[in-house]
Amino acid sequence: MTVELSAVRFTAEYYGSEPHGRVLTIAEAEPLSGSPDPALLHAVADIAAHLPSP
Repeated sequence: MTVELSAVRFTAEYYGSEPHGRVLTIAEAEPLSGSPDPALLHAVADIAAHLPSP
């Protein structure tokens, strides 16, 4: 499944951030369909903020 980011409306409701020295990594999650548990979306964004940059 390919998702165009322009089709995703980020609300900043589900985000995680992690400072790395002078760099701040911010990750956001949004449901594309259905009604996932908000705690799951928060957890996904928090974990993603800790991952290394691509």
